[in-house]
Amino acid sequence: MSTRAGRFSRVFLARPVLAMILGVVLAGMPVTQAAAYASAPNPGDFLALTTDRSNPDVVTFTLTADTAVGDCVALSGGTLQVPRPSASGLTYVAWTQRAYTQKTKNYDQWHSELTLLGADGGSYLVPTRVDSDKMSTAWQVYGWTKHSIVFPMTSAFYAQINGVQWVAYC
Repeated sequence: MSTRAGRFSRVFLARPVLAMILGVVLAGMPVTQAAAYASAPNPGDFLALTTDRSNPDVVTFTLTADTAVGDCVALSGGTLQVPRPSASGLTYVAWTQRAYTQKTKNYDQWHSELTLLGADGGSYLVPTRVDSDKMSTAWQVYGWTKHSIVFPMTSAFYAQINGVQWVAYC
């Protein structure tokens, strides 16, 4: 795995991960599932994900259970996708989700920090926070697709992505 140092990105060796941190949606190892908690502190701790590498051009993580952090609830079926890096070595993360807030005074919003995990123990911090739409009405289901900034990634690291550490706040 190659490293890339820069203002917005870093590659480092991760310590063994006993549980993936995931407030909003996705964490886990390849094709694993575990039950999500009904609610959690802000940020949350969840394992409710499958990893799909059947399409060689995109790694897809799918939420397998409704997942709550604070007042926010992400509905099962949401996805986080990482496309294969382009010929110039650039990629991005796309997050598609349906969610609602149980109560709000002004609005609630998911704020997500993502680290892609590799089979060799390496990891790659996605160099941007991915935020949801603002949810200003309680119990209304909102849907969105949000993209990170474009960032560099080697084809070698992409080939071994097998999990995502997701820290989210609402």
